[in-house]
Amino acid sequence: MIRFIRRIAGVEPLAREVFQLRRQLAALQSRSAGGAPADPGTAQPVAVRGPGVPAVSASAPGGEAGQDDLRSELAGVRAELAGVRAELAGVRGENGQLRSRVAEQATDLANLRAAQAALAGAPRTDALTHEPLAEMYHALVTQQLTELARLRLRRTPGADQLPDRGRVQARMVRDLVRLLITSGPADEDDVAAWLVGDQPAARLDALEQQTVAGTCGQARRLLAELAHSRQQVRFVDEVPRGEPLDGNGQLPWRTCPPDGLAEFVVAPGYLVDGRTYAPALVHTVAAGTGQDGL
Repeated sequence: MIRFIRRIAGVEPLAREVFQLRRQLAALQSRSAGGAPADPGTAQPVAVRGPGVPAVSASAPGGEAGQDDLRSELAGVRAELAGVRAELAGVRGENGQLRSRVAEQATDLANLRAAQAALAGAPRTDALTHEPLAEMYHALVTQQLTELARLRLRRTPGADQLPDRGRVQARMVRDLVRLLITSGPADEDDVAAWLVGDQPAARLDALEQQTVAGTCGQARRLLAELAHSRQQVRFVDEVPRGEPLDGNGQLPWRTCPPDGLAEFVVAPGYLVDGRTYAPALVHTVAAGTGQDGL
């Protein structure tokens, strides 16, 4: 767990470095395109320095030699940026593995608690079983399925310019909940086909393959544990559309306003015998800003 926290903390400086390198690239590309001031003697250098990255001036000397130097600097910054991106992808992959291990440990804990309850003469039907399973379900939705949706968006042309990117990603998570949990099980081929979408000939990269395998494994473990329970689990998505959340078994989705109006259910609630173990996660919108006049 300590290692997990340290790796999470390491993502922020990497992301900051990517941002700084992108600024350098923009400055260099502008200079290479002839965007330098008319009087080089009055040009003010614009230097951007990232951790471990040499400062690059946007006012490089003119002439062919100056252009060659500028191209060399630009190639160096691009190589540095590619290295940082690769390291960031590695950190994300390691974090995904650690999340999978945490979820596996939660399942093991549920099994141990159930065994303890059985030895004490209690049926495997109480909170000792369903509390950790509901936590596993919630983590699967908010972490691994959300990461899969992010990877799908990464493959979508123009996704960065979508005005409703958060809503699109939430709908993707909803589709994955249905595919893997409420209508599951689904295997790795099913999820891979969903991930590539309209590009059936596309291949998954290493991070995508790792995420798909880990997510499908955790979904199968969850469904297997639910099948062993003597009480039937109900996944409930009955939330009045266009109404505020009542706070009773409902929570707003992570990117939504807490006091907004319900638009659609991202992940249904986890209920056993009328008791809510995991609330429904609902995509909400501010009044008057949603689709269909919400």
